[in-house]
Amino acid sequence: MGDCEDETFEGIEKKISFYWNLGNIHVYPDRKSLRSYDIEFWRSMLNKINCDILSFRSNPDFDAYILSESSMFVYNDAIIIKTCGVIRLFLCLETIQEISLDCFGTADPDLILYTRREFMKPELQFEPHHSWNTEVSYLKTYFPDGIEFVEGWQDDNSKFHMFTFSKEHNQKVPVVLEVCMTKLDQSAMSLYYKRDLSPMTVIDKSGMINLFSKDTSIDAYLFEPMGFSLNGMEKHVYYTVHITPQDSCSYVSFEIC
Repeated sequence: MGDCEDETFEGIEKKISFYWNLGNIHVYPDRKSLRSYDIEFWRSMLNKINCDILSFRSNPDFDAYILSESSMFVYNDAIIIKTCGVIRLFLCLETIQEISLDCFGTADPDLILYTRREFMKPELQFEPHHSWNTEVSYLKTYFPDGIEFVEGWQDDNSKFHMFTFSKEHNQKVPVVLEVCMTKLDQSAMSLYYKRDLSPMTVIDKSGMINLFSKDTSIDAYLFEPMGFSLNGMEKHVYYTVHITPQDSCSYVSFEIC
């Protein structure tokens, strides 16, 4: 996540989520938990999209990974992958279908959601991520019945894009709260440049600690020379925070699900 101070780093994330067993619409009696795969398996999949695992935490409900570009969460029946930068996220889809066959006996999850904001520098993305139309075309080679939505004004840089595929109409969808911020005050962002401070000290000094309850297990990472990522775990709920502090491309995201 760290990058040269005078270059633009794309903090805005691409996020793809895969769900099985939602609302017990489909029952998989012989299912295998997604958590049965070890960290080296997930590292191998992530390496295909040019991403790596930097840190790992686990609780009885799910596993949380801090990545070189954002985060991944793995439940018994769900995988959420969130990546910033110019990661070619869709290169994981073949592996996801193989996992789905192995664990649930079907190539397609019950529900997939792909979401992102408008990129700051779409021209820097690798295909098919350089435009929304090419992303949708690519996803439809795997999920031809998927549908797309774009929220926001035509010329608004804050447009929100979503592609979804569901095996059932009126599929129950997990509730996610996401907050994204840009053009941030550089005095506030100064904490997120690599210094002698520990990640937990940065969390305390920034006031970020107030976002979480005392029962939240926190894993955080300060990048060299700049940048910050955090995963929080509280029972079945995850939190994630990602910060790109550079003045030319400052960006903060907070998510809870």
